[in-house]
Amino acid sequence: MVYYKLILNDKRLKADQIYPIVIRVTSNRISTTVSTGIRIHEKDWDSIKGIIRNTHPNWQVLNHQLLDFYSNVQRCIIKLQDERVFSFDALKRSLIEQSSTNHIPQSKISFNDSSHC
Repeated sequence: MVYYKLILNDKRLKADQIYPIVIRVTSNRISTTVSTGIRIHEKDWDSIKGIIRNTHPNWQVLNHQLLDFYSNVQRCIIKLQDERVFSFDALKRSLIEQSSTNHIPQSKISFNDSSHC
């Protein structure tokens, strides 16, 4: 079983006091993160709902981008599970392939590789 969730990565504080939003993917008690490319202040993140609060000036646009990216990751995971070939490397390859067809910048697709090695 593979689990995935949008989280604010509060372990990766940047100098400008904002945190990246990532998708944590867990399989067989091993997890990695996929960067969404979006960073916000902690006060603008609703950790219960997994969305950006309306206190952020661009909350609607950013939540739409998050939903699109999250849905894309979800589709890739479900496809790989259906084919019984899920691995973090297969997910990464699948996301890179999808990025070219869905016009997602490849720079947005980055993994925290150290957690699944």
